[in-house]
Amino acid sequence: MIFEKVNIGGVSMKNRIIRSATHDGLADENGTPTQRLISKYAYLAKHNVGCIITGYAGVSENGMSPYPAMLKIHKDELVDGYKALTDAVHEYDTPIIAQLAHCGRQTSSKVIGVQKAAPTAMRHLFYWDKAKALEESEIYQIIDDFVSAAVRAKKAGFDGVQLHGGQRLSAP
Repeated sequence: MIFEKVNIGGVSMKNRIIRSATHDGLADENGTPTQRLISKYAYLAKHNVGCIITGYAGVSENGMSPYPAMLKIHKDELVDGYKALTDAVHEYDTPIIAQLAHCGRQTSSKVIGVQKAAPTAMRHLFYWDKAKALEESEIYQIIDDFVSAAVRAKKAGFDGVQLHGGQRLSAP
């Protein structure tokens, strides 16, 4: 059964083996996939992974990860770099899904250059600087950032998007 073709949500896969999203740390300073990342995903596709979900890609400057070399998809000029990635994976008839993320309180204000924001003004266990509570307008801006990133992902040739919710952006 694992090696049978399957269609999930309109995405056809040659088998049910899905490479889950993992932060690879292989983006350049702008957040564009490097050739190393493109080669890694193409290798997985060539060796019959049924679908690839990218590591998380930031949707806005104020929600980037504190970890270096994070993928970013917050600007239109990044689309071409992602097109090279999706083309390389599609060459092996493998779909690729972009995982979109906003790190909320799980980042550092030093990294993003402004005070980080989250649903409530609490500290995170591992990130010591305190987040400010999001204003309603900021919540809508983050929603718009996710929508814009999804549109960019579509333009870049991704077969779908996955919304990363692990940073508790929608809960205290």
